[in-house]
Amino acid sequence: MLKSMTGYGAGSNEYFSVEIQAVNHKFSEIKISTPPFMTFLENKIKEYVQEKVNRGKLYIPINTKNSVTSSFNKFQIDHNLVKAYLDSFRQAGKSFRLKDDLKLSHIIGISNIISKNSDMEIKDKLWEWLKEPLNKAVEGLLSTRINEGKKIETELKLRINNIKELVAEIEKRTPQVILEYKEKLKNRLATLKIDKEFFDETRLYQEIAIFADKCDITEELVRLKSHIQQFDDTLAADKPIGRQLEFLAQELHREINTIGSKTGDIKIIQFVLQAKNELEKIREQIQNVE
Repeated sequence: MLKSMTGYGAGSNEYFSVEIQAVNHKFSEIKISTPPFMTFLENKIKEYVQEKVNRGKLYIPINTKNSVTSSFNKFQIDHNLVKAYLDSFRQAGKSFRLKDDLKLSHIIGISNIISKNSDMEIKDKLWEWLKEPLNKAVEGLLSTRINEGKKIETELKLRINNIKELVAEIEKRTPQVILEYKEKLKNRLATLKIDKEFFDETRLYQEIAIFADKCDITEELVRLKSHIQQFDDTLAADKPIGRQLEFLAQELHREINTIGSKTGDIKIIQFVLQAKNELEKIREQIQNVE
């Protein structure tokens, strides 16, 4: 399926909002903007995105919400340890016949019963919280790329079919060029009123053969039709095809140029110019194909 390289996607939850903005690029380039405390996740984010996006220049701004900060400031109380302390205190109170007037304030100062989330716990939670909005943004990006890709594919098919028809016209016209050249030579000789006694007809056919060889475009036409077929096949492929289409467009341009340089026939030159115009439109479109 053909995909465009431009697109946009966004996703959010109670912790993060994520956007992905993509434009065309020869290779894969990803720029991520995160708060300073999240820079350790940037490589992981890149790997996650690159698994689904093969080519293009991506900008991914990631913004946090208040719930992330509040989660970092949460403290945990070891309830089992508190219970153990209370049981020991009460047992000691009974032993020494002390009044049981324990309050929460009495145990707050005890070491080890209160702890803050560890760095590892925070890192694990950040990635867990981020994955959902990041995935939504990626899926949104892919959706827009596919929709745009369908429009590009329609345009490419139209243009390559136009070139195919022009190549058929060139192929049809080619034998006629030789016949017309032969008639021109004969008419020229007749105009010059050269006596048949001094006219060598073998020489006439030699000139025609030289001309036919000089402007022979059979090989170019064969290669041109082969490249057009490859172009059609590539459009149907279920993989990133941008670079392959670029290569085929270069090959099509080379063969069309060669045909134009070999022929002196005005009609074929017109077909060549039309084909080059169609090919230029193709090359503009495939600059944005993944």
